[in-house]
Amino acid sequence: MVLTEEQKKARKKEANRKYRENNTEKIREQRREYNKKNKEKAREYDRKYREDNKEQIRETQRLWREKNTEKKREYDKKYREDNKEKKMEYDKKYREDNKEQINEKKRDFYKNNKEKMKEVKRAYSKTDAGIKSRITKTWKHRGLVDNFDKVYERWEYTLFCDLCRCDLDQCTKSVKCMDHDHANGLFRNILCRSCNVKRG
Repeated sequence: MVLTEEQKKARKKEANRKYRENNTEKIREQRREYNKKNKEKAREYDRKYREDNKEQIRETQRLWREKNTEKKREYDKKYREDNKEKKMEYDKKYREDNKEQINEKKRDFYKNNKEKMKEVKRAYSKTDAGIKSRITKTWKHRGLVDNFDKVYERWEYTLFCDLCRCDLDQCTKSVKCMDHDHANGLFRNILCRSCNVKRG
């Protein structure tokens, strides 16, 4: 039986596929050896291939990520743990080199998701982390330069004014205040509003 050109191509393709399947390690070793001996040539070939097949490579990578979500997540996590300094340096350089591009993306995202962002901010402001963030920002604005985490912990768990000992939770006239030295910005006490005003 005489084969057509299409049949010959199909047979050759199938034979090549089977050969690759049965000789995977051998082919990899041959490629490694070739790349060692022809580093520049192999690098140039890879560079040209990537340039000529950008869309195809991206699509292949996207499909692989979709099929291997957990595997990719695990790999990324391990890579970040093993290369913390390298990743931080890369991210820092990327932000410096792409400031305008990053800011433009942020502006566009906010513009297209205004209501969603407002809702996220409102929800965050009600969480413990959101409340802490708002309060410590106010302190920073007022001149506190101390350890914010320690001061906030003290502020959160203090029930009585450090000077007059009034109950800060029960007394409606007392508002819990963070008192700091206006000269050097260091924390002093947690006071009721009355004591804070008197101290100045």
